[in-house]
Amino acid sequence: MRKLVFPLFFLAAVMTVIPQLTTFAEYPTEPITLIIPYSAGGGTDLIGRAMAKIAEKYIDQPIVVQNMTGAGGGVAFSHVAKARPDGYTLCLVALPIVTLKIFQNFPISYEDLEPVCIMNKDPASLTVKTSSPWKDVNELITYIKKNPGKVKVGTASPGAAWWIGAMLFEVTAGVKDYVINLTYPGGAAPQLKALLSGEIDVGTTSAAEALSLVEEGELRYLGIMSEKRSKLFPGVPTLREQGLDIAFGTWRGIMVPKNTPQDIVAFLADLFHKVYEDEQFVEFMDRNRFGRFYLGPEDSLKFMQEQYKLFKVVKERVQESE
Repeated sequence: MRKLVFPLFFLAAVMTVIPQLTTFAEYPTEPITLIIPYSAGGGTDLIGRAMAKIAEKYIDQPIVVQNMTGAGGGVAFSHVAKARPDGYTLCLVALPIVTLKIFQNFPISYEDLEPVCIMNKDPASLTVKTSSPWKDVNELITYIKKNPGKVKVGTASPGAAWWIGAMLFEVTAGVKDYVINLTYPGGAAPQLKALLSGEIDVGTTSAAEALSLVEEGELRYLGIMSEKRSKLFPGVPTLREQGLDIAFGTWRGIMVPKNTPQDIVAFLADLFHKVYEDEQFVEFMDRNRFGRFYLGPEDSLKFMQEQYKLFKVVKERVQESE
């Protein structure tokens, strides 16, 4: 009887492939963790929790949301970059996954993670308390120039989205040396709290993140940083309409550790596309006026590469003003 003889390297290859195929066929077999880089109550947190809850309708495992703040998102990005590439640790990234490296030389960027999708895109806004004397951006600029050092503007950590929004406003309006910037690293939630308390005079967050406080009559929009009037905020003038050539905002999407198997990346992309199309998610986004914007893995990577080039130019513009 003839014996079948297989080279050892062939057997090793088979033994390596079979567990991977089995693992993917059963994925997910345990809870998935979604890391949120910012404080509870901000836009990234709200969107992430909605995504996780709705995604659970399509899989047999829970998605556990964990807030991990610090360094403008850098703490969370670093944690996920070092996690096992097995599909069980996800991160809801935002613009700083691109910009922290540019503005702070942070060691982790979008190149150190694997894109799954982008789910959202929101314009930035300038907001003030309703008791504020300024009714539009030009009134604010005039006051700042006549009263140097009196107006406090809320920002995030250098390189984070709302820090960039504040810098673009201050540089373009020519008031960078006339205001005091106060930093709130945890995202929009602590900055909006500071605005309500009077700790700062002007807030720079996404328009959606300030919406509930505007609707409650606590805050007022001075302007929105969209390219044209937003369908979600038709009554809010853009900064361009008010003479400042600024179009800026943030976006949010899912990334996983580098070298995550492509079958798992594709599975997650399909899962979150189902979430994106889900009526419950559409209703949540529309009700809170978060912009829906979807890109798959390859297009997400191209988008981030384009964003990196764009914000290197923005950095040069900010530096020229110093």
